[in-house]
Amino acid sequence: MHLEAIDLKVGYTLNKHFSIQEDDPLSATETITQRATLARGAWQVALTLSMTLTADAGEFRVSGHLQAEENGREMSARDWDVSVPRQLV
Repeated sequence: MHLEAIDLKVGYTLNKHFSIQEDDPLSATETITQRATLARGAWQVALTLSMTLTADAGEFRVSGHLQAEENGREMSARDWDVSVPRQLV
């Protein structure tokens, strides 16, 4: 999208993928990928997030990667992998 009043280009994509194997609820996986961009003239910034959600009998698990770019160059990045006990769920 181009916001002409301020000459700003804005972009956003979101992809979700769900999978599960028949007769195995603990095989369920969700993968999310998002990308947001802003650009004006030669300047451009982008944020990209990839995240995967899974579970086993004892815990939920979230792992992901977040990356920030300016003009195609990585400025910051973060990875995480967190487990949360199911506690009767």
